[in-house]
Amino acid sequence: MISVIIPTYNEEEHILRTLRDLHRPQVAGGIDFEIIISDAGSSDATLERVREFAAGPEAKPISILSSPRGRGAQMNRAAESARQPVLLFLHADISLPHGAFQGIAAKLNQDSRTVGGAFLKRYRERSPRFWINILLSWIKTVVFKSFWGNEGIFVLKRTFDEMNGYREWPLLEDVDFSHRMRRQGRVAVVHRAVVASARRYLEKGVIDQGSRNIKILVLYWLGRDPRKLAKWY
Repeated sequence: MISVIIPTYNEEEHILRTLRDLHRPQVAGGIDFEIIISDAGSSDATLERVREFAAGPEAKPISILSSPRGRGAQMNRAAESARQPVLLFLHADISLPHGAFQGIAAKLNQDSRTVGGAFLKRYRERSPRFWINILLSWIKTVVFKSFWGNEGIFVLKRTFDEMNGYREWPLLEDVDFSHRMRRQGRVAVVHRAVVASARRYLEKGVIDQGSRNIKILVLYWLGRDPRKLAKWY
C-alpha cells in the first residue's frame, strides 16, 4: 500500500537506524510497503549499508536509484518508479512512531476528500532548547497544515502525479508542496510524532538556525525566489 521514498546523500550514520525502524512491526502494523532509496551520489558507505540491510531475510523490497542532487529531484525520480498507491517521503534520519502506517491509512480512509498529510515531530536529542521550536512546529502543522520535509509528508500517488511532484528547488520544496497539496483536497495530520535529528540546530546553534529559518520563510512569503534564498540556509 505504501511506497516509502528516502532521498540520501552521505547518510551512512543514519540510514541503518531508519531502515530498521521502518521494519518494526509496531510501525508497519501489517500494512505492505516498499522502500525506494534515491541517492544523489553518496561518497560514503550509505549505499553499502542499504545493500547489506536489503540482503537480510526480513527486509522488504528495497530499490536503489541514482538521481541528481537535491531532495526535490531525488523524490520526483523515486516517485516515478513507485508501485504503491500512497507515497511517504522520509528523510534518512527520521524514525516513524508506532502505528505510523495505520495512522496514514486511517486518515486517508476517514474522508474520501483527503489526499495526503504529515505527522507531528519531536527531536531525538532531548533538550529544553527545542521546546519552543517543537511548539511552533506543531502549531504550523496542525493549524496551518504547512509541512516540513522532516515531518513525514504522505500523499496519494495519483494526487502527486496531478501536481507534477515537487518543484526541484534547493530548499522550501516541502513547504511549497504542502501548500499546493491543500489545493487538491483535504490534508490531515497524524497525531503521532516522528523522531527527527536536530543535527543542523546542534551544528549551527538553536537560536541562529531558528532565526535563519524564520527569515527564509518570511522572505519566501514576500515573494523571494527560493533558489536565491538558499544562501541563507
